[in-house]
Amino acid sequence: MPDGPQLLDSSIIERVLAKSGRLSGAALERVQRLEAESGERIDHIAAKLGLVSERDLATAYAELIGSPIVAATEFPAEPIAPQRMRRVFLKHADDPARRGGRRSRRCDG
Repeated sequence: MPDGPQLLDSSIIERVLAKSGRLSGAALERVQRLEAESGERIDHIAAKLGLVSERDLATAYAELIGSPIVAATEFPAEPIAPQRMRRVFLKHADDPARRGGRRSRRCDG
């Protein structure tokens, strides 16, 4: 069953991953078979199987939209406008149960 709306055509991301060498031919065939069987997106399958890293995916997405990757060191050390954050949001921002069991992920460039 697909997880989330299909906003990205899988063939686009698979071409970027294969062309850049981040996903080998054999690995690409494997994830294509699994995509056909499960309906899950190729990028999700490849990451779950450890065939590409989250950094590889972030780089591929950045290439697609023509945007640079932002390194962790480029983020501010202190929160911006903390007075605008509601306490309840901050209290539950990293609580997987509040987000339907999903865990937050971050990329430490």
